[in-house]
Amino acid sequence: HYDRDYGLVRKPNVSLYLVESYGRILFSHPDTIEHWQQRMAHYEGRLRAAGWHVVSGFSEAPVSGGGSWMAEATLLTGIRVSFEAVFQRIIDDIANTPNLVRYLSAQGYHTALLAPKDRARPGITLENRYDYDTTIFALDLHYEGPPIGWGIIPDQYSLGYAHEHVLSKVEGPLFVNFHMVSSHAPWSMIPRMVEDWRTLGQVEGEATEHLDDEPQENLLEIRDRLLHYRRRKAPRYAYMGEVDGLRLESYTEAVDYDLDVLVSHLEALDGDNLVIIMGDHQPPLVSDADETYDVPMHVMARDPALLVEFREAGFTDGMVLSREGYTVLDHEGLFSLLVRDLVRCCGEPGVEPPELLRSGVRLGK
Repeated sequence: HYDRDYGLVRKPNVSLYLVESYGRILFSHPDTIEHWQQRMAHYEGRLRAAGWHVVSGFSEAPVSGGGSWMAEATLLTGIRVSFEAVFQRIIDDIANTPNLVRYLSAQGYHTALLAPKDRARPGITLENRYDYDTTIFALDLHYEGPPIGWGIIPDQYSLGYAHEHVLSKVEGPLFVNFHMVSSHAPWSMIPRMVEDWRTLGQVEGEATEHLDDEPQENLLEIRDRLLHYRRRKAPRYAYMGEVDGLRLESYTEAVDYDLDVLVSHLEALDGDNLVIIMGDHQPPLVSDADETYDVPMHVMARDPALLVEFREAGFTDGMVLSREGYTVLDHEGLFSLLVRDLVRCCGEPGVEPPELLRSGVRLGK
């Protein structure tokens, strides 16, 4: 009964940035932990200099190595979604399933989805599963630069374009969900930060392929289908080839790039904001050294009152997380925690916040 019982008086913008494959492994693998803690200290310093307060913790995803749509569904609905059948059942009845998008929409928020990889192609249509007010898909970004990695459009360009042309024009409170793509496996090409994101979308001679050009896309689709058909004989991630130390290094660089994109964006962001930066799930293959399903979650706001509930739930100050740090909550706990946090700081006087459901709610009996 969130929609009915927990109205908001103050309405800070809420941003959910899902960094593809950002996993606990970066804080636990002996080859990455020291470097990653240094990077976290660096980003935390930049954010604090820009007036942000930050807390962090680990959240357990329902999947590992893939299945981003199930991890996202778990976060938005508060229901653990570990299997495709469960996902399809929930989406088929999403009009009757409480979720974060609908709750914030009921409070007067304009809801927006930024999904730069999504585009219609043979057999697949674009879907607005959670009924966002605005969707920004691949072709909406008018990207004409070179394709970079699995995601094609670098995340710096996607966020810059969406903010300048769409999100900054929204009146009233905004909820945006950006599922980032530049850190998606196989990490064969890592984007680089540029001074002006607009330069990334410029045509670069004959080698540049437009998103409307089909041959390369078709070849990739055929390859994926063939791998699917022989899945019983081949490793699940056969397309990635041999995995070694270089692959782990490339993965680290890819996640580092996405965090640099977000911190650079937040340094210049004005207004009343509550921001969540987190992984959707552990990465494929390289996460074998860390058997957990945990991902880091960083929550930030310029008003420390917006972080009180997260601290009480077990999140710790800063962005650096201990290798032995415990899991604060499951992905399905975010929905109730976020609503509880907003009601506590910004709700109607005298209304007690809802219960924190660290493991969400169960389906069935």
